[in-house]
Amino acid sequence: MPGSKAKSRLVKNTAYLYALTFSSQIINLCTIPYQTRVLTPEMYGVVGFTVSLMNIFSLVLNFGFLYSATKVVAENSNDKQCLSKTYTAVAVIKTTIGVVLALILGTAIMFVPFLREYSVLVMLYYLGYFFAAMLPDYLYRGVERMGAITIRIVLIRLASAAAIFILLKSDSDVLVLPLAMIAGNLIAFAFCLWFDSVKLGVKFCGVSARYVTSVARDGFPYFVSRAAGTVYQSANAVILSAMYPAQAVVGWFNASDKVLSVVKQVSSPVADSIFPYMVKQRNYKLAIKLMVISAPIIALGCAALFVFADEFCVILFGNQYAFAGDVLRCLIPAMAVIFPTYIICFPVLVPMGLSHYANASTVIGMCVQLASLAILYFFGALNVYSLCLCASASEVVVFVFRLAVMVHFRDRMVINENAD
Repeated sequence: MPGSKAKSRLVKNTAYLYALTFSSQIINLCTIPYQTRVLTPEMYGVVGFTVSLMNIFSLVLNFGFLYSATKVVAENSNDKQCLSKTYTAVAVIKTTIGVVLALILGTAIMFVPFLREYSVLVMLYYLGYFFAAMLPDYLYRGVERMGAITIRIVLIRLASAAAIFILLKSDSDVLVLPLAMIAGNLIAFAFCLWFDSVKLGVKFCGVSARYVTSVARDGFPYFVSRAAGTVYQSANAVILSAMYPAQAVVGWFNASDKVLSVVKQVSSPVADSIFPYMVKQRNYKLAIKLMVISAPIIALGCAALFVFADEFCVILFGNQYAFAGDVLRCLIPAMAVIFPTYIICFPVLVPMGLSHYANASTVIGMCVQLASLAILYFFGALNVYSLCLCASASEVVVFVFRLAVMVHFRDRMVINENAD
């Protein structure tokens, strides 16, 4: 049955997306306990600040194509000419953005003392993130062909992680971190170019400036949404680094924030794999079922983490992070709503014709975050704990808004019986 085949592809695509996500995030998490033991909290704080800054650059490089281009690919998966045009346009836009951002970063390094002090580290991290952004994940998600590419990229990134364990011994070796990322992503990018051309029949081709502009215009609303989300998610590390330059509290926050990042990365593959499936099948019952089934599991996990946060931080990060437990507790409300808010966002709201609400929700979250921080600063109550509570409040507001929109427009959730 068509519905059964679609679900089978969905399950496989989700599994491979998990493997691909783990290669870039969970494998990275496995190196964190080692990093926190060989690097001082001060240097780990510098790395955390740099990574947070690069997350903002990565957002601009990706420009919302993970959703806009995936949607185009999912709707035209059998049209090689359309796929090749989109593939080329996205690459042109990302390369152009990459050059502009490199110039901006180079200028900032000249005038900002902190960036100038760690200029080599910052620029190497930028190159690593640039090559990561050039990987055409949207293509594999849209055509639901994650298998072959995932296995090879995972192996490449495992080798990069092994290099960290072998070569990183102290603060003086910190450049190993971005160099390993560059090597892994550059090799993965080269392999993707071969795979896309030979196995998928998708190649670079001539495109008009008008078409490139059209692709950029389609991605812009998603970019604004992701930009707002990144601002209120990544601003915390930047603010803390300004408040407590090169102090251990920044390292405690970055370690705790890594746990929140893992929760997001564990949730993301499900939402990302459902997105092209929902564009085609509109199986809203599946999305609702996933949220209902996950609710008690999330509740139990958050309760256990709240009780054992101190022990968890010591075991995972080392004795220097014993005081990070309370920081982690302040982020638990955010962790509790990540999975359902991801499911509701683009996989549910976009097929319902409500993409503008999905995009607007992150802008609302950003406004809540920035307003809360401004109020705390005005009253002299801004610290690492209140800052983390602001982050949690923003995530909860985004979830409540998306849920309210879904419920309000529930009449648009016409069930596709062929998807069962």
